[in-house]
Amino acid sequence: MALYTIGGGIAGALLAAIPGFIDYLSIDEAKMKRIATTHLLLGLGSVVIFGLNFWLRFRLEEGSKIPLLLSILGVLVIGFGGWLGGEMVYVKGMAVDAVEQLAKKEKTQEGDSRPPQSIRRAS
Repeated sequence: MALYTIGGGIAGALLAAIPGFIDYLSIDEAKMKRIATTHLLLGLGSVVIFGLNFWLRFRLEEGSKIPLLLSILGVLVIGFGGWLGGEMVYVKGMAVDAVEQLAKKEKTQEGDSRPPQSIRRAS
């Protein structure tokens, strides 16, 4: 079961990297770019860790602890990378303007004359 989960996770991560990289190219602010670069490197690093984990599960004997240790390391890397992604969106407000503009557009299309409420940012 773990083998299929790892394979699916690798495929999902590679698919998620496409729009993530497109967003990455649009970042102009230096501090945000550093956070995004670390987020990107951690994401790619986790794909490498889990790719190695996947490959080793075919090569090592069944009782080996190495795949389990790689899984733990991979989860820690994904956790930190995910935290940085949340930091960019929910704390730094990356893409919040685009979401607010979309909400405003939808409200006007519905005929609602009330101004859209801003998305709350965590502090």
